Amino acid sequence: MIEGKMEELRTWLQPQVTYPQVVAREDHSFLLSEDGRVYACGNNEFDQLGLGDKQNRNQWTEVPIPGAVAHVIAGAFLLLEDGRVYGCGYNRFGQLGLGDIRRRNQWTLIPTPGAVARVITGGAHSFLLLEDGRVYTCGCNGYGQLGLGDQENRDQWTLVPTPGAVADVIAGYVNSFLLLEDGRVYVCGDNASGQLGLGDTQQRDQWTLVLTSGAVARVIAGYANSFLLLEDGRIYACGDNENGQLGLGDNQDRNHWTLVPTPGAVDRVIIGDDHSFLLLEDGRVYGCGDNAFGQLGLGDTQQCNRWTLIPMPGAVVQVIAGGDHSFLILEDERVYSCGNNGSGQLGLGDNQDRENWTLTC
Repeated sequence: MIEGKMEELRTWLQPQVTYPQVVAREDHSFLLSEDGRVYACGNNEFDQLGLGDKQNRNQWTEVPIPGAVAHVIAGAFLLLEDGRVYGCGYNRFGQLGLGDIRRRNQWTLIPTPGAVARVITGGAHSFLLLEDGRVYTCGCNGYGQLGLGDQENRDQWTLVPTPGAVADVIAGYVNSFLLLEDGRVYVCGDNASGQLGLGDTQQRDQWTLVLTSGAVARVIAGYANSFLLLEDGRIYACGDNENGQLGLGDNQDRNHWTLVPTPGAVDRVIIGDDHSFLLLEDGRVYGCGDNAFGQLGLGDTQQCNRWTLIPMPGAVVQVIAGGDHSFLILEDERVYSCGNNGSGQLGLGDNQDRENWTLTC
């Protein structure tokens, strides 16, 4: 992958903050405003909001932060503009990399083995991609998702042996991907639904090459399903499809990469636990999958197994999918949300679900 392609990928992964940034987890959410302030809402049972307590919030609540924040990473981590990393919340498997398994209810400085370019989190495991290209990991490894050749948890950052120069690391719920600079993809971890795209359902604890029909530009990993966006614009999917979240017109799982029919040229693929979105290059948004809480923003709770045009309240620049809830960021910087709000994760001041896009801030 040439240097220009690498820079394009990094820009896609870490866009400059010209609009608010929203990060959605299973049942909580963060908002990074243009002026650098961080807000949180939703479930706080495991101290994951970094507010010093365990009380849920159903309104956006300002989070005390230790410095200028470049990125918020659900899990939860903060990557500061000066390169420092802070973490808080659930740490049962050592996923904060602090050398223990004690949770933290306040933002705690994370010791890192070098200058950090990216922080990546899965269900209960984490990765650091350093500026020099090295990859470190910690946390839950029960399915081999750390790619270390075993199934032992790690509570300290551990160097990951990689099969080549790494452009990006992607973490699903209990599986992981490496995207190399030459466009090859390697996988490890849980594969019960075929989400590794290897043609079987056997888990892997070592990095295993994925056979693709072209160079891969982006990998998107969800709860138990995965998407590849190829450099030529084609999209492939595999894994759990019980709710039609692969957009293939049925509800059958796939254990091999399957070409996804799309309604136009795709800029981004966004996936939650069991629902998915396509953001097209022309700004249209399509969705499919589980909609039991109205998380597709279609005004109903009917499941869709085909890509369905989503009515938008304005021109969209970002789509964000949490567990069972979703956000839109518009060109005019307004933020809309829909879906599950049982823990207040939509930031609307109540705990009522929304089936329609509702102005959040």
